[in-house]
Amino acid sequence: MPAKVSDFANQAAFRDKNAASYLDMSRSTFRALVKAGRLPQPLKPSVGVSLWRREWLDKFLDEAEGR
Repeated sequence: MPAKVSDFANQAAFRDKNAASYLDMSRSTFRALVKAGRLPQPLKPSVGVSLWRREWLDKFLDEAEGR
């Protein structure tokens, strides 16, 4: 079941699956945008954990809308 935006209301950072869901795109598209440099590289707080900050994702959306 896809996540709803309200599911992310209090989240400061996301793993790739939830970051992709937050942006309403597939995980593979999200990863391709990271690889292409259109989205930033993740924070790596520990081995096997990659996180993207909410403000980075919001900035991407703002830029996509031309703000």
